[in-house]
Amino acid sequence: NGNLSRKPFNYRLAKRLVFRKVRKALGLDRCTRCYTGAAPITKDTLEFFLSLDIPLFELYGMSESSGPHTITVPDAFRLTSCGKVIPGCKTKIFNPDADGNGEICFWGRHVFMGYLNMPDKTEEALDADGWLHSGDLGKHDQDDFLFITGRIK
Repeated sequence: NGNLSRKPFNYRLAKRLVFRKVRKALGLDRCTRCYTGAAPITKDTLEFFLSLDIPLFELYGMSESSGPHTITVPDAFRLTSCGKVIPGCKTKIFNPDADGNGEICFWGRHVFMGYLNMPDKTEEALDADGWLHSGDLGKHDQDDFLFITGRIK
């Protein structure tokens, strides 16, 4: 049946009568999704945008990892998670505690080779196996979504 993916009538009515006006007043009437990065975003902010039918997707990475390392996408989404690792990349939680929190480390072809003419700083960031130590604390849930829980640097 081609109608299985249709949204309920009440939702479609609210979108037409309410969401559309609020989104237009905020200048978001043509927005279908937003991406955020650089800092964790609060659950309240995520819920606000979701209440306007605008999903906010999080990206996580560093300049040293050529940008994003994890991403949230429409079919793989958890509130306050920065998503799952991008294909071809690896994430490791270094020295996890009893709750699974540890330093987030990146590995992959997207990770930089080092800081130019700064071997000491490069050695601090990259370990002998090529893992980039982010200085961020995080953990994975049972479905491999990454959650940032703090900073160690």
